[in-house]
Amino acid sequence: MKSYIQVNVPLNVRFAVNSSSESGMLSLTFVCQKRFPIRQHVDVHMRVHTGEKPFKCETCGQEFTQEGNLVLHQKLHTGECPFECPICGKRFVQKSYLSSHFRIHTGEKPYECQGCQKRFPKKQHLDLHMRVHTREKPYECKICLRRYSQRSSLKKHILTYT
Repeated sequence: MKSYIQVNVPLNVRFAVNSSSESGMLSLTFVCQKRFPIRQHVDVHMRVHTGEKPFKCETCGQEFTQEGNLVLHQKLHTGECPFECPICGKRFVQKSYLSSHFRIHTGEKPYECQGCQKRFPKKQHLDLHMRVHTREKPYECKICLRRYSQRSSLKKHILTYT
């Protein structure tokens, strides 16, 4: 049986939270199809769609959707970098950043494109590559309306006007 949970969001954001007893998961049905095991995760994820950023850095004013991201960010101001690469000595604020960096030394590429089997060391590199297949070009020049798949390409294009 399906039931719906009400979540308070701005009026311009339309969605419903669908609860399926078969899977025990909650899913956002009008905004995106992401699924979550508990209601609190839905509430946190909704900040992506509403733009709400309730956690603010007192040092620089940058705002975050999750408190954990603020805590990590604050380590940049304090210089706290407890995770060190055993090969080159570079230090990181988070263990996952070290793990990602370590692939530079090992050559590991765990993320594979299902379209062409090309492999990447970071998921965000795979996500950017996928635009080759989808032909997505989300970055537009406000002057000539030409579109680009990567922000860096748009920035390079904009320099041609100077």
